[in-house]
Amino acid sequence: MCDIVFSDGSATPYASDLTLTDDQKSAAIAVIFYAGANTDVLGAKTIGVGLKNTQGETTKTLVWAPSGTTGYTTKFDEIICTPSDSGSGKAATATFTGDLDGSDNWAKVCAADTTAQANAATNYPAFNWVNNYATTNFLTGDYASGWYLPTVAELSMLYRVKATVNAALEKAGGTKIADTAYWSSSQYSSSHTVLGMCGSTAAPSTTSARTTTVRFVEFELLRRSFAVCENRPLFFTFSLLFSHSFLTDNLHI
Repeated sequence: MCDIVFSDGSATPYASDLTLTDDQKSAAIAVIFYAGANTDVLGAKTIGVGLKNTQGETTKTLVWAPSGTTGYTTKFDEIICTPSDSGSGKAATATFTGDLDGSDNWAKVCAADTTAQANAATNYPAFNWVNNYATTNFLTGDYASGWYLPTVAELSMLYRVKATVNAALEKAGGTKIADTAYWSSSQYSSSHTVLGMCGSTAAPSTTSARTTTVRFVEFELLRRSFAVCENRPLFFTFSLLFSHSFLTDNLHI
């Protein structure tokens, strides 16, 4: 857990006394925050969070879907994810039903809105930023694709180990996850609102504004084996997780 992954496919476990060289920091691309089995919340997969936030700016915000667009008014049934509970601290204990995997949520949005792909920069800015993450950060090879906006369930798993992830991000020269709002790619079941994690209280939250901060990206490593934790090979599915959810301790619905 919380291994730092590098662009050559290798990885090193996080430790409080870990020191990386400048070259290693330049090669770092993500921190693993979830490695589950079939019986775990998100199933058998390994997921990591990218090192960069929105354009490298700590206060940059992006719209999920601007007012007046199809994305703003559409209820995307295929990306609904429903938490079992809401309120302060519930992100640490809530369970989720519905769409738990954000890696194909952009495709689901495009299926419902056939103009989405062509007009992503204007009509879906948060998704567009994620879709261009690899190009913006000069990632190549297997890491040139697969980045995605996560579901609120995936964000919740990240919140649960946020302190350790932040320590690993700092070691790798990345930007730490702040106590602020983060988009997910999940929609709430009873309305057109988008789910998120917000504030410093770790709670899944909903919003109809569809405008907030894009502070981090997550990924799953795709069918690629990495030397992680004393050279034990693990399989990842490299995909970026982004969300219509905010990241915090509070789960507000």
